[in-house]
Amino acid sequence: MTKRSLQASGILTAAGVAIFAVPGRFEGPVLLPISPGHAISALDTLGVACVTVGSLLYAATLWRRRTEVDRWLRSRPARAVALIFGAGLGMGLL
Repeated sequence: MTKRSLQASGILTAAGVAIFAVPGRFEGPVLLPISPGHAISALDTLGVACVTVGSLLYAATLWRRRTEVDRWLRSRPARAVALIFGAGLGMGLL
């Protein structure tokens, strides 16, 4: 189940990011105009939903396996620091 959850979270997050990359002419109706030339469309909402569900699924999977994750982090401190830094950087860029 855990492998499937991680795969599903990765697929959902990647799909959400791909949806954000769709050109403006394919985005559909505007739901919330922000400023001239900028708005939130229906497709943007779908992208946000995919990224949110994917991230929550990933967090829930890590939470369920927190004892195993803690054991792994304590056994490999240098890798753990690099992984946590990379994950934080990636989430900050997203």
